Amino acid sequence: MSSTIKDLREELGLSQQSFAERLGVGIASVSRWERGAGRPSKLAMMRVNQLADELGLARPFEGPPFPKKWGVRWPGRKKE
Repeated sequence: MSSTIKDLREELGLSQQSFAERLGVGIASVSRWERGAGRPSKLAMMRVNQLADELGLARPFEGPPFPKKWGVRWPGRKKE
């Protein structure tokens, strides 16, 4: 990971509660991720990446922000 969930959240100036609300998860999930007691689901990882992209920040997770099957194309990416 290029950064951590906590780094991203702090860079955004959000509390765990606000960050959780932006991602559509519970505060307990964010707390577990930050402590290393758990990892986000694939959907949560995609939401974190999307939030980072929207704000021009480094993505904490590898891969596209959405699954290929959703058909979302990003500028500069060739259709596969």
